[in-house]
Amino acid sequence: MHNHTVMIVDDHPIIRHGLKGLIESEHELIVTAEADNGEDAINIACQIKPDIILLDLKINGLSGIDTIKSLRQKGLNSYVLVLSDSDNRSDIYDAVDAGANGYLLKDIELNPLLINIKKAAGGYSVYSEKVYQYLSTRHLYVDPLSKLTKRELDVLKEIAEGMTNKEIADFLFISEETVKVHTRNLLKKLKSRSRLEATIIYLKHRKADKI
Repeated sequence: MHNHTVMIVDDHPIIRHGLKGLIESEHELIVTAEADNGEDAINIACQIKPDIILLDLKINGLSGIDTIKSLRQKGLNSYVLVLSDSDNRSDIYDAVDAGANGYLLKDIELNPLLINIKKAAGGYSVYSEKVYQYLSTRHLYVDPLSKLTKRELDVLKEIAEGMTNKEIADFLFISEETVKVHTRNLLKKLKSRSRLEATIIYLKHRKADKI
């Protein structure tokens, strides 16, 4: 029987140790490498070309999303299976767009996790139920931040940092009156009654690796 090679990328040693033990309880799966950061993951993966890369999005150094992008840009066709505690729509969409083949949430039980890893080894796309729901309804989802212009988004980002209009004006090299105009416009587009409401929307929907 063919052994499928697995590489684990997670910045927690105890998680990597537990995953390795679970995975190697199946005779057809073997863990051939581990990494705790994106840069090492890319270098190692390109050398050994594992069948499956089990990857957390929150890792040291390069983000998980950028790690996936780099792996695909380098032509690596390993099955990238995200194992993350993030059920944020943006993270899920970004991971799939970057080239992930599957996405499981870390609250998954051990036996279903192993079953899904084996399915991944067979080339099947595997997703947690919530992730699948988000992906299947993606065409209905509109990111409210996409309504904003680049400058309005710049202003909103600094509002979320707690800056005053004057501080934003100085930081962005624009007039305080221009900041007020952008603020009124972005509040209207986001249907927010206050800077606080707009900040909450920003923090919920922002794509940190793109802003």
